Amino acid sequence: MHLIIPLIRSYLTLRLITLNSFKSYHLYNKNLPKIIELSQSKHYNRMKNPSNWTIDEVLTLAEQMGYSTTNAVLIKKLAMIMSYLPQDEKFSVFKKSNLDSKKLKIRNENYNNWKLIDLQKIVETENNQKNNSIRIEKKVLSFTR
Repeated sequence: MHLIIPLIRSYLTLRLITLNSFKSYHLYNKNLPKIIELSQSKHYNRMKNPSNWTIDEVLTLAEQMGYSTTNAVLIKKLAMIMSYLPQDEKFSVFKKSNLDSKKLKIRNENYNNWKLIDLQKIVETENNQKNNSIRIEKKVLSFTR
């Protein structure tokens, strides 16, 4: 887990910065949707529902806007990295994020199939586990005083 969480956070941060900047940036550069090869209907769809942006679209858009994608580009290998997680960690991620081996295989074949909600749930799973560990530590410390 300690490998995949920073990878996902890096991508999600770049995604957030890029899409927030795009809202104002595209007003000044009407050619941007053409540069990233979005049809008029896809552009409208993405603006209406930002969760529909694919990984490739976000990374291309970020590069066109001058953002570094060096760390975030590793998101393309996420499914492969996850397949090497220890079984108990993989099971934990699957359970909390509604993933399974079949979905992971699909995302390994085409990383653009990752849904934003799946990535967010994986990060939330890690945050919840850390919070639980902290609560347990506090309880143990309070008993030892």
